[in-house]
Amino acid sequence: MDLDLFISIKKFVSTVQNCRLCWRITAVLFITVLITETIILYFSVDRFRNDRLHEIEREGLVIARAIMRDVIIQDDTASSILKIGPRLRDNTVLIGLRITDETGGLIGQFGDLPGTSIPPSNEYSLTKYTYNTDEKTMDVFWPAKRSHASLIMSARLDIREIEPQVDDFIVRIISLVLLITTILTVVTMLALDRLVLRSVRQIHHAVAEIAKNPKDHTAQKLSDFGIDELHDVTINFDLLILRLKEAFDQIDKQNIELLKNQLAEQTYNAKSEFMANMSHELRTPLNAILGFADMIQNQYLGPIEVKKYVQYAEDITSSGNHLLSLVDKILDIERIEAGDFDLEKEDIDVTNLLHECQVLYKDQAEGKNLSLLFDIQNNLKPIMADRRSLKIIFSHLISNAVQYTPDDGQIEVHAYTEDKKLFLEIRDTGVGIPHDRLMRIKEPFSRHETDPHRSQQGVGLGLAIANGLTMLHKGTISFASNLDKGTTVTVELPY
Repeated sequence: MDLDLFISIKKFVSTVQNCRLCWRITAVLFITVLITETIILYFSVDRFRNDRLHEIEREGLVIARAIMRDVIIQDDTASSILKIGPRLRDNTVLIGLRITDETGGLIGQFGDLPGTSIPPSNEYSLTKYTYNTDEKTMDVFWPAKRSHASLIMSARLDIREIEPQVDDFIVRIISLVLLITTILTVVTMLALDRLVLRSVRQIHHAVAEIAKNPKDHTAQKLSDFGIDELHDVTINFDLLILRLKEAFDQIDKQNIELLKNQLAEQTYNAKSEFMANMSHELRTPLNAILGFADMIQNQYLGPIEVKKYVQYAEDITSSGNHLLSLVDKILDIERIEAGDFDLEKEDIDVTNLLHECQVLYKDQAEGKNLSLLFDIQNNLKPIMADRRSLKIIFSHLISNAVQYTPDDGQIEVHAYTEDKKLFLEIRDTGVGIPHDRLMRIKEPFSRHETDPHRSQQGVGLGLAIANGLTMLHKGTISFASNLDKGTTVTVELPY
């Protein structure tokens, strides 16, 4: 038990030594208690001195009354006082006495006579005190009512013993004040340590841990340590830390998103630069290849004896045109995504434009024995749009329907107006598009990988171009499809 107490005291002392707040509280408490008790001590000393003076005065009065009784009993008043006085003076506080009658006539006196004069008759009922600080004496005037006789007494009393008593009283009081102050300080510090400082230290440790890693969500809550008002403060502090952690999480997410955006932008810029360079590098030799193939095919420099070479030239021209078309599509995609695709809007007769598309794909549809039907609303109003863009949109969508509809299938093209909008619906009985592909069908290079017509030409740029051009006209393209039942593509363009 003694060892545990020693350890507790040592721990408390160590805590106080290392706690600046403890030192401040201790100093303020000690000074406050000391000042309070010093004030109390001042008034206590003054009261103690006055009480001792009153005791001496009462003791002197008792002796004076005894002398006066002896004087009254004896005949020779003056000689009796002279006889009794010296005998009493050596053993009492009374060192001088004067007795007079009410008229002021001297009856007798002895010793060091008091300097107190007889007051006026109207003040005979009052006791008068006069202190001789240097001589350490007190002169007292006792009226007749205090002497219990018709005599008036004035005396000089010895008060030298008061100062040692006062000094001893001061020493005892100061020792008691220091002891009480020390005990109160220690008790208060122990109470503060248990009720406040322990919580403050725990909160300080928790805050230090949070400061090391503000993003740590497993840190101890401060409100687990605080009590009373301190608990209310720590609850708000926990809320602040929670908001801080949320802010850090939000900043992290924003940083990740920013990095993703920067990476995407860098990737897009690199892709655009690559596409532009590639397109330029492909277009230059392609033009030469197509030019030379056309010369061979048309035998501009003379007849070719081996006809197989002419057939090869035709294949070169066909493949070159396909590759050139692919380059043009890639450039169109890049211009659309970059916002550099210029639109030259004018009033377009949609009916005529659709008839051009019908003529364009009629032979291809007949080659697969497809039924290609056009249902165009009568008197369609002209639409303000870019003719080339509109033809590209219609052509790509109809071409896709023809390309991905099996032989003997059916394709329907419907054009009508509704709510000041132009609608173009292309319905086919093709292979359809899986649901998971519909979300990405408008993206460049997106194709149905399980399509049985995979061997057909196309790399998945047509729908991306059509969608981009439609969006430039502030329109939309939507898809509805069922596998092995067909697909419906709807183009919506505002007038």
